Amino acid sequence: FSSSHTDYRESSEIILFGLGKRVNYKSVCFRKAAAQIIQLAKSRKVESVRLVADSFISRNLTLPQIVGIVAEILLLATYEFDRYKTKKENKKDKKIETVEILTEKKADASLLKAAEEARVIAEGVLMCRDLINEPANIMTAQKLAAEALKMANRKNLECEILEQADLKRLQMGGILAVNQGSHNPPALIILEHGKQYKKNGTICLIGKGVTFDTGGISIKPAKDMEKMKYDMSGAAAVISTMGVIADLKLKVHVVGITRA
Repeated sequence: FSSSHTDYRESSEIILFGLGKRVNYKSVCFRKAAAQIIQLAKSRKVESVRLVADSFISRNLTLPQIVGIVAEILLLATYEFDRYKTKKENKKDKKIETVEILTEKKADASLLKAAEEARVIAEGVLMCRDLINEPANIMTAQKLAAEALKMANRKNLECEILEQADLKRLQMGGILAVNQGSHNPPALIILEHGKQYKKNGTICLIGKGVTFDTGGISIKPAKDMEKMKYDMSGAAAVISTMGVIADLKLKVHVVGITRA
């Protein structure tokens, strides 16, 4: 956060962005504008961006909201799944290193909190995207379970993985039947946060995690067939959401269950 008295003549380019009448400013409008600004900066290979936040403030859009949106969009709009790109290919891409939020107001705890919460949420979204974008021959049920366990250990979540023998013992025939379409064994992932808050009720998140095409290929068009790997998006969303809940230390009992 910086004072808006910065000399703009030091900037190589200035972008004027309008959202219409100030009375109509809403967070969704600013989110779209922020994404476009970041994408424009990225396309022009800009490494540093300054945003005059005060010019967007309205009765529907506070400074902490603006700070949070910028912090979140910076991560989301610059995301690329480049794990399998060569180093030579990656060198071609310049990335935005800093986004400076300029404001007349002195940075206080509310702004820092908004930025931190937005960063945590955005990183959860990026984890979800990474899980989804892995090819199906890599992101098997066992791999998804391993990623969930690794995340749980890192964020102090309770994690239980039910493997094929456990599923047979518990007579979970539905999962076992569907899994016959795969050479890889199934898994049921159970994540838990905030057991001490159980007396106030429990929220349960359930996500589908089929990591292979379960059938019907003969009646599906060939176009976009590779996107069947997204069939495990529900599980990825639950796993990453549980990580965000843990990072934010929410005072609520949440159980996440995903079939993989």
